[in-house]
Amino acid sequence: MKLFVDAPSIAAALLRTERDEHTMLGALVVRKRFGLREGGGLGPVPEGKPPAEIRYETVGYGDYGEMAVDEIPPRNGTDVIVIGDAVPPEKVVATRVEVEVGPYHVAIDVLGDRVWESVLGALVASSPKPFTRMPITYAHAYGGASSVSEYGPIPWFKNPRGKGYYIKSSEAKDGPLPNLESPNARIKQWDDRPDPVGLAPYPAEWGLKWEKYIEPIPEKEDIEIHPDRGMYDRAHPLLTGKPVPPGPMRIRGMGPKLVQFEIPPCPVEARIGVGATSAVRDLELEEVLVDLREGLVDLTWRKMFRYNLVAYERRETFVVEKGKKPSSVQELR
Repeated sequence: MKLFVDAPSIAAALLRTERDEHTMLGALVVRKRFGLREGGGLGPVPEGKPPAEIRYETVGYGDYGEMAVDEIPPRNGTDVIVIGDAVPPEKVVATRVEVEVGPYHVAIDVLGDRVWESVLGALVASSPKPFTRMPITYAHAYGGASSVSEYGPIPWFKNPRGKGYYIKSSEAKDGPLPNLESPNARIKQWDDRPDPVGLAPYPAEWGLKWEKYIEPIPEKEDIEIHPDRGMYDRAHPLLTGKPVPPGPMRIRGMGPKLVQFEIPPCPVEARIGVGATSAVRDLELEEVLVDLREGLVDLTWRKMFRYNLVAYERRETFVVEKGKKPSSVQELR
């Protein structure tokens, strides 16, 4: 199947695979990049910034993680990912970051550096140190690796990059606590085991993800894998699994001002032609990626479809702006 794109500032790809001997599965992925206006809202990409691209290779975001390639399998709803730091208006010992969009409302308490101190034989958290900026990365969330074993570090399966995970109280003494905590699961004891919180991409091989899509079968000493339970989602589980409709998005505590903008409807539609049959299809919002460091917002839409594979039959997909008469097929070809 051939893909033709007749829409400005749009990156698109048609990913395909064989479903069975006579049927193909197609995934149309469309991405558009916006710039964040200083006063709020979305605008054109600032001069000097690269345009949107389809991810054919993993894209790294440094300490914030990485985004995997765009794949054929769909996500479960809309992934929401925010790259950036907690930035209070002045030096503080604690603040709160919030992301609100569609069905999602995630709050993260951000605290200055702390350690477990021994007081009258018990371990208590020290007072947090003041800070002016705190990266919202999994290195600052609960997790890490215990060092009590003579055979090497024992990582916390839900976040091996974090800090605060201890197996024995002796290693917790003078050890750091995480900087990022859920307001609903604050750490009180050295051996508390809260789920790590974050806004960056969450790796599929970490525990919060595979607990959802891997099901142990004890009686068979086996496991079952359920890809449709979020195996291909990219965001933290608190920010994935539900569809996000067009509407407002607000980010608090990650800059001197409230970051807010409207997520627009998909600006394009898919016109799919197979043989003598044609159909027009809307795309669904798959991913919202906000990079506050660069002042960029990438919105990604997807349409899944299948079609029969017949030799020499016409197979074409056109990505065109909604409400606009497309260019002639001859021009696009």
